[in-house]
Amino acid sequence: LPQPVYEPAMQTLLRWARETPDQPALVQGSLCWSYGQLGERASDLAKTLLALGCRRGDVVAVTGFRSPALIAGMAAAMLSGGVLLTLDPALPPLRQQTMLREAKARWLLVFADRLPDDPPWSGTDLRVLLADPALGTVSDAPDAGDTSAIDLAAVELPAVDAGDPAYIFFTSGT
Repeated sequence: LPQPVYEPAMQTLLRWARETPDQPALVQGSLCWSYGQLGERASDLAKTLLALGCRRGDVVAVTGFRSPALIAGMAAAMLSGGVLLTLDPALPPLRQQTMLREAKARWLLVFADRLPDDPPWSGTDLRVLLADPALGTVSDAPDAGDTSAIDLAAVELPAVDAGDPAYIFFTSGT
């Protein structure tokens, strides 16, 4: 039998965003994001990463508490051609540092109202982007550059191949 060929997951997400933009994609309590909203936010975050210098294969860590915006950030990491690393903010700081170092993360999307005073990533060369946890938009990029002048319409998402690396997961060892 021939090997089945599937559309890459992020291309499926963008197709659903085009074809069914008003259909619910993510629901958390009373908050509901449509496929159109999810596709737009994920694409805009990916284009912001690209405009700031993110390259194919760069490891993009994403951290924050559960929200539709966090999911958009995860999709953005892959839409940019980057490799997703999820970083649970509840993990001990040393574990977070180890994960970032071992994965060779270059970018960090933080979904929070503000950056912590003493973040586990301080002293690294990570390019950190603070993203609004409700809106899924970049609100500050202290280590990455000015985002206010980025023309998102001028930034094209790269073609992502099904053979490209998509994510790095760390397990508890079980």
